[in-house]
Amino acid sequence: MKARINTYAFQQTTVDSASLGVLGTVAHPLTEPGDYEGTVFKNGFEMARFSLRVALDAGDTQVDIDLATLPSSRGRPEPCGCDGKGSSGPSPALKPGGYLVLYASTGAGGFHVLLDKLSGEKVKGDKPAAVFDSRILKKGDLFIASLLRPGLYEMAELHSGAKGSIVVAYPQPGGKPYAPPPPATVRVSDKGFTPAKLDVAAAQGIVFTVESGGAAIRISLQKPDDGPAKRATPRGKVRWTNPRPPEAPSETR
Repeated sequence: MKARINTYAFQQTTVDSASLGVLGTVAHPLTEPGDYEGTVFKNGFEMARFSLRVALDAGDTQVDIDLATLPSSRGRPEPCGCDGKGSSGPSPALKPGGYLVLYASTGAGGFHVLLDKLSGEKVKGDKPAAVFDSRILKKGDLFIASLLRPGLYEMAELHSGAKGSIVVAYPQPGGKPYAPPPPATVRVSDKGFTPAKLDVAAAQGIVFTVESGGAAIRISLQKPDDGPAKRATPRGKVRWTNPRPPEAPSETR
């Protein structure tokens, strides 16, 4: 069996909560029981739908939706009841207070989700009440980012204009297989990021906890670090010259 390498993960140098790709995940808590319908957009175009039920008798406290593998909703009038793996089936059930987790396992990204709460029978022409837009994170939401390429990054909250920095260290060579440290945590409020400066390792998770409504987080590479070989200053060729001129040969008589 051939191993599949997600090349998009290595090419991505920007991680955006409002445009989800392979290095970013949004987790949204749902507290009210009921039936929900999610509409998935990619680069502004509707691509898929999924349904979700929040119920007291549900056993799961987390439901994962892989936005990249949901079957297309184009030409299908009804939303898809999906298990988060792209296959049809009964709507996944979530315990109140659990998290709906949105991510993309592959591809170039560009996803966002609108989540509607369905109440009773829908009347033709009526729109369900929207309860969540993944482009605008609410209080209690989580945004999880994983940065692979070492270097200096800028983190920005697009609505308040708050900014901070993240340094991803270049992995040190060693005899053991590389394992990233546990996730780091950053609080996001109307006062900005806490901490505003962060040092992490490659592939280490960064969990942004949103403490005030209306947040959109973007992390972008400013200066890559390609390792010691690239950081070293190249040395030019050294040319030695004899400071003393050669002596003239003496005459023999």
